Amino acid sequence: MNLRRTAPNTKTNTIGSLQRWARKANVLPSCFRCEQYNSCQHSRTEKKLPRLRRGKTVLMSYVGHEYGRPVRGARFALVIVGMSHAGDGGYNYLERQRSGRKWVTERRINRHYRGILWMAAALLGDCGSYCSENCLRAWRCMAEDLPKTGRCALSSIIQPNLAKCAGGDEGTCLTTPVMYKNCSPHLLGELEVLKPTIIVFQAAPARAVIPNAVRERGWQLQPIAASPHYDGPEAFPVVQYLRTPTFGSHVLFLNHPSRGNIERQWKPIIKPSLNLLRKLNAIPT
Repeated sequence: MNLRRTAPNTKTNTIGSLQRWARKANVLPSCFRCEQYNSCQHSRTEKKLPRLRRGKTVLMSYVGHEYGRPVRGARFALVIVGMSHAGDGGYNYLERQRSGRKWVTERRINRHYRGILWMAAALLGDCGSYCSENCLRAWRCMAEDLPKTGRCALSSIIQPNLAKCAGGDEGTCLTTPVMYKNCSPHLLGELEVLKPTIIVFQAAPARAVIPNAVRERGWQLQPIAASPHYDGPEAFPVVQYLRTPTFGSHVLFLNHPSRGNIERQWKPIIKPSLNLLRKLNAIPT
């Protein structure tokens, strides 16, 4: 399960590949015809939530321009999955990249993106130390001062959501369980394009929907021995390995960081998980 050693592929057009996939899957905002739309809309109506507005409610993933770039000679392809977006949608991948980068450099990073930055920097190891010491402390992206030898954590990731459609306000999640279930196959399709080496779910609902979606796709999700577990009737392993016909990826199942979960989970769950991944040579030291 170690990372494969690869040379940088500067010809890879990640956004172009994602745009083509999204158009074929009928989830691109400009030509949105998702087959699950009516089911998701009905689930919101039952809960008296704001109605979806087809393509205007969809937000494509944020794509960092250094995604997949090697770290210490090994491909580093990190996907950090949130729950759902807040506010307006309607952005394709290129528009999302531009607006997302502008947002984090011109405004203070909110708790959600602070949690994303925290995890990305931690997974980058020594290469993420600048972001840990500067960006996290300032609650804003300081990439304009990044040393030439450094690595921007936010530029090194792709950030999708478990549900691409939303409609909640800032800091409020109004996505239904039906929406998470319906949208999980879209997320797996996106992952098939991205072929990540590490996937972090910062979304507790992922523990309910992703294992089923993986099985339905014919993929395998295997718990890693010595992984921390969530307590419950059936203890859920935090660190697992996703095996597909075209790629393999280590997976972390965490909670959303917006309500201080990353601080609470750091010592009992996250730090032991990172140590395990380093022991497996899955992330940099």
